[in-house]
Amino acid sequence: MRLHPAAATRMNGFSLCSGMGGLDLALQQEGVITVGYCEINEAAQAVLLARMRDGRLDSGPIFPDIARLTGDAIRAKCGPIEVLYGGIPCQPHSTAGRRKGAEDKRDLWPQARRLLRELRPQYFWLENVAGFALRNGADPAYAWRVIAELAQDGYVGAWT
Repeated sequence: MRLHPAAATRMNGFSLCSGMGGLDLALQQEGVITVGYCEINEAAQAVLLARMRDGRLDSGPIFPDIARLTGDAIRAKCGPIEVLYGGIPCQPHSTAGRRKGAEDKRDLWPQARRLLRELRPQYFWLENVAGFALRNGADPAYAWRVIAELAQDGYVGAWT
């Protein structure tokens, strides 16, 4: 995974739906300094804090609720953000579940998009399960919606 040739310089990143910090560890290898996290699960928050204390993860505030989080709050505590990234919940898209997509209350793409529009980072990186990029009956893959909305917001979207 390479963000961009210019990524050799350090960039401030903000982690959405951080979980236990797996994406954060990967993006550290790409020159991203994670300056803040958003994670609602208290057990995952405890792991993030432990990994910050032992130096494996970059230190930063943990915001607990993406629905209440604003770009202004992120900028106030974390400064400018060049990379916004995360792994929104997979349950709405997983082939192991009902695949309700946008109809599932756990679908956090609208919240991630809202923050993307508020922060306007140079880069956005989103991770999800394979079902995210698969048709759901007669419905197109949810990833097509995301790619289309990224284009509406001025981003060039692609998936691998």
